[in-house]
Amino acid sequence: NAASRASQPASRNVRETQTDDLPGDELFVTIELTRKSAYVGEPIEAVIKIYTRVSIMAFEDAKFPAFDGFWSQEIKSSPNVNFERANVNGKIYNAGVIRRYLLFPQKADKIEIDPFELVVVYQGHRSGPRSIFDEFFGGGFETYRKRLVSKPVSINIKKLPLPEPQGFTGAVGSFKIDASVDKNTLKANDAFTYRLKISGKGNLKLIGNPKLNFPSTFEVFDPKISENISVDEGNAMGSKTYEYVCIPRAGGNFSIEPAVFSYFDPDKESYITLKTSAISVAVSADSSSTGNVMVASFGKEDIKFIGKDIRFIKTSSSAFKSKSAFWVTSGYYQLLYILLIALFITFSYLFRRYRQRMQDVALVRTRRASNVAQKRLKMASQLLEQNNNAQFFEEIHKAIWGYVSDKLNIPLASLSLDNASEKLTQQGVDADRISTFRSIVETCEYARFAPMAEHSQMTDIYEKTFSLIEDLEDTLKRK
Repeated sequence: NAASRASQPASRNVRETQTDDLPGDELFVTIELTRKSAYVGEPIEAVIKIYTRVSIMAFEDAKFPAFDGFWSQEIKSSPNVNFERANVNGKIYNAGVIRRYLLFPQKADKIEIDPFELVVVYQGHRSGPRSIFDEFFGGGFETYRKRLVSKPVSINIKKLPLPEPQGFTGAVGSFKIDASVDKNTLKANDAFTYRLKISGKGNLKLIGNPKLNFPSTFEVFDPKISENISVDEGNAMGSKTYEYVCIPRAGGNFSIEPAVFSYFDPDKESYITLKTSAISVAVSADSSSTGNVMVASFGKEDIKFIGKDIRFIKTSSSAFKSKSAFWVTSGYYQLLYILLIALFITFSYLFRRYRQRMQDVALVRTRRASNVAQKRLKMASQLLEQNNNAQFFEEIHKAIWGYVSDKLNIPLASLSLDNASEKLTQQGVDADRISTFRSIVETCEYARFAPMAEHSQMTDIYEKTFSLIEDLEDTLKRK
């Protein structure tokens, strides 16, 4: 059938020619979008299709759009192009889907999508004089190559309404939330897990970390994030779970405040705010940390006589020395007491500042940006050794994109090459490094659709990314 023929090279025994006078409406490709306008973060399905009225033999040299300004995800489909009959302006075509993508716009603007290009090898009638026997012996056909370029496609992306409500971290779609803990009763200095799950459909991958308020005596670590997301039917569906390990440092009955999560519903064109219930945690004092009171016992010494049972009575006058005052009221004790109070005040001040800094999401993201990026680069290095092309470029993309998002405190849902470059310029980053940053991001986004990269190319992009993050860390630290 047409689908299987299109995946095979042209037959060797058919003479190929570069000439072609096929009308443009007989064979063409398109990029079709499910909507003409959308909000930032609202999913758009893009379908790349081919329409033909001739017999296709093979496809060659496909160039897919980079989808600049979008976070794109390919929707899995059959590797073969399956054709169906379609009516376009009164003409009947065989239409086939080449690829489908789910696009999440990252900026408010009129965005033009790059055209799709494809070389098609098809079978057509031989030009010039033809014999009556040509049709009978199959000699009346030749193969032709034709480069197809889709027409420009643009879409209007609208800004999300202002003001943004409390708990909004860039979520667009329809969601629900649930909060739970793995245990409600424990001892001080024991750990428990607070779990916040966001489920539904929309831009789940691009949702930022929620801002949560824990009791001040809880030590809370950065969340472990797990995703269970599938892409189909023009949207992304599934769940995203945040797991916080918490350690209460003191006993008592505590209440974890409700988690507040807001999202924008493009169907209703309004924000919706959800709240979980407060969670109670009973913490008993840790007996091992209770100070033991030690009571000193005093013993009596036996009286020993030297020489005789009764000593002689001294008749000479003796000089009496006044015994030192009890040590609790001595100057040494008072100095020690003052030092302990000073240490306690200093520790309390530093602990409060630590808690405030940990609650400052922007500061925490900035401080941990380099560590997160280094972890992703380490994973990319392993994928490089395994020559895993697709996963390598995806990990590099996450490393550089996530570093810039955290370091500049720009939510992923609002991050784009343009506003990231503008922000880096404001922070004093030179034009060469900004150009390198743009080149790395564009290369990674294109690599998911391009042919397999060579190992040397992957090594080069890894080294560029590693050096760029080190340079940006030095530059931004001085700010």
